[in-house]
Amino acid sequence: MKFADVILYITLAVVIVGVGLALFGRVDAGAAQVISGTATAAGASAAPQQAPQQAASSLTQTTGSTAPEEVEVSLTPMMRDGKLVVAYASNTHSVDLSGVNLKEAVVLRTSSAEYHPISAPRLASHHNNGEIVFDMVPDGAYSITISGIPPIQDRIYRWGE
Repeated sequence: MKFADVILYITLAVVIVGVGLALFGRVDAGAAQVISGTATAAGASAAPQQAPQQAASSLTQTTGSTAPEEVEVSLTPMMRDGKLVVAYASNTHSVDLSGVNLKEAVVLRTSSAEYHPISAPRLASHHNNGEIVFDMVPDGAYSITISGIPPIQDRIYRWGE
């Protein structure tokens, strides 16, 4: 076997592993504990919408889609350093999200109180990700509502019910 063939096979293996990670999950280098619970969500819209989904390997919930005039939004809650950290990702091909302020649009509700995030990503036009951080960790069921991302006016994500 020639040296060039070995390099070609190694490069091919690296590409296959990279594509597999991109398609089937991401490696998270941060130390975080995923908060357990049962996922459900709701949203009201005049346009058709997808039902929320819960990934088999995590508590990620997703609403919406990337269809025209739609926005797909995914949340994954984790506990880190005594705070609730929610991984946020949004994807759209036709809606400008730069006007949405997540620090104002996001509310966490427990059975006894409401909380706004202490930090949240600043949204750009179409593709966004980051962390929404709350200065608390819920000890029971909770929900997170995101308002103002079309076409679903209020996206409600629930855990622990």
